[in-house]
Amino acid sequence: MVRNSCPFSNNGWLLLLTLSAIQFPNHQDKKPAKKVTWRNMYQHVFKVDPLACLLCGKKLLFAGMNFGLNRKELMARHHDLACLRWR
Repeated sequence: MVRNSCPFSNNGWLLLLTLSAIQFPNHQDKKPAKKVTWRNMYQHVFKVDPLACLLCGKKLLFAGMNFGLNRKELMARHHDLACLRWR
């Protein structure tokens, strides 16, 4: 019967020798992950800070987003555009 035929199975000394020869990266060298926010994504894509004033460059306070007109206002605007006559 053949048992423990692997070279790393002899009481683990060869495995320890091999692992000691390998240089593992130091876990303390890892940088913390950067927080993914709307501002960071915008900066990465457009290379512009979205919360900086265009005139003076000071930091702006994010108050909210406006996505546009509601459905009723959009329908009224499209109706007016559809009724226009081109000369």
